[in-house]
Amino acid sequence: MSETRNIFITGWKKRLFIKVLDCYHLLLRRLCKKHFKGGTAPPRRILLCKWGGFGDVVIALRVIPHLKRAFPGCQIGVLVHTHAKMAAEKSSHVDFVHHFDMKLFSSQTLLGRLCELIHFAFFVERRLAKKIQSIGYDLALDLCFFYPHAISTMWKAKIPMRLGFDHAGYSFLLTRSISHPEALYFPFVFTALLKELGISCQMQSRPFAPRLSPNIPKSPYILLHPFSRETEKEFAPSLWNQLYELFREQGHEVYVTGAGSREKPIADEIVADPSYNLCNRLQWEEWVQAIGECALLVSVDTASVHIAAEAGAPLIVLYKSTPNIDFWRPNQSLAFVQTDPYPYLGKRKDGKVLCRAELDAKEIFKESLQVLRNHESTQTDRLHSYLQPL
Repeated sequence: MSETRNIFITGWKKRLFIKVLDCYHLLLRRLCKKHFKGGTAPPRRILLCKWGGFGDVVIALRVIPHLKRAFPGCQIGVLVHTHAKMAAEKSSHVDFVHHFDMKLFSSQTLLGRLCELIHFAFFVERRLAKKIQSIGYDLALDLCFFYPHAISTMWKAKIPMRLGFDHAGYSFLLTRSISHPEALYFPFVFTALLKELGISCQMQSRPFAPRLSPNIPKSPYILLHPFSRETEKEFAPSLWNQLYELFREQGHEVYVTGAGSREKPIADEIVADPSYNLCNRLQWEEWVQAIGECALLVSVDTASVHIAAEAGAPLIVLYKSTPNIDFWRPNQSLAFVQTDPYPYLGKRKDGKVLCRAELDAKEIFKESLQVLRNHESTQTDRLHSYLQPL
């Protein structure tokens, strides 16, 4: 029996705990072999599991068309966190949506966290597993390569075939597991799972349909998105206000997006002119479309980043407390990383990842202009190639 690997687990105490979990789950697996026999027929119903935020789920849904092509007529279910369920519900390719509010590790004490874990494993997760089991899934894919994940939920739901990454203390609950990937932007990690099913694919940018409403600005325009559900990722409004004013001085059309009662007064502080403040003015579909059509998006690490990556939009991301940045940073993006007070984020050197003790609006603006010029040049080259005679 080999020890489960996990790129996020360090220290001998944690690894000892992993080893104990490995032994426990291996024992469970041997006692419950009847739940681990997968069929050979093509799956009729497939469950995709992805804990995470809006952006994580939006990107994860990109695997569905590949599954539909490989298994015609199959039905797709999605298991997500409650706050991200709308991303799954808006997809026309999803037949079933399972969700619940996972409140693990909200307590500040060790005893409190242990009680939360016990309550989750013996009550919340079991109820969820029964609902999933009633659908009759043949195959489940866990798209998380870190904790938290849904491997134990898949096992408790008695899904015959369970495919995922080798997680700390959980890989024995899978019928097939693959090792953790290299430091790749996480949508490309999903292709490794699909290859295990004999599906060879590439994650392509998604073209956008004609604009949905007059609320979306007219091109070309720049979007600033300063907000995240995890507020520790956000920067001071003064930084965004400086950036907004620098763009406006150069004659650019700049809009700020956001939603909710918390974000609205901050957006008002950043933008004095209400005509350039789109906070609470865009529906979900309109917001996605606005990001997809923008000339440049400058955003903190949140859903907007992954939507822009899916659309192939020019992108600058401001990181503050995100570990393992390479997993979350889209390949086409330029990243600014604030290393104070997060020194562990500044160890790497990369032309596309600029680490600074404090972020400066003037430097971000300067790099933004370069990104815009590069994108315009690329678009011009593409147009010229289309116009070349055969």
